Amino acid sequence: MIYLYISLPFLVVAIVMASCSVVKEHKRGGAEAKRRQLWILGTVTVSVLILTIFFDNLMIWAGLVGYDDDKRMGWQLGQVPVEDLFYAIFVTLLVPALWKGHSK
Repeated sequence: MIYLYISLPFLVVAIVMASCSVVKEHKRGGAEAKRRQLWILGTVTVSVLILTIFFDNLMIWAGLVGYDDDKRMGWQLGQVPVEDLFYAIFVTLLVPALWKGHSK
């Protein structure tokens, strides 16, 4: 469970920042802009998660990466622990939120 405790605070920050970005976009561009932003965010997140699951499974299978079973939640997709996906979610939420925050 240690991997979860390390990842969770970062994931919460990314969710808060992404939510603020979506609300800001709604205020600036209306409901259509908000829908578009959410659709793009969802599409990118799903794409990155699929790629992460595929390539992480290959890296674990090849022995390039290993995870201590005592520090994991136990849930996995193939050989990939679910906690490993938090980084991909974090990036797909945080980068657009920061990007949108700096562009006018």
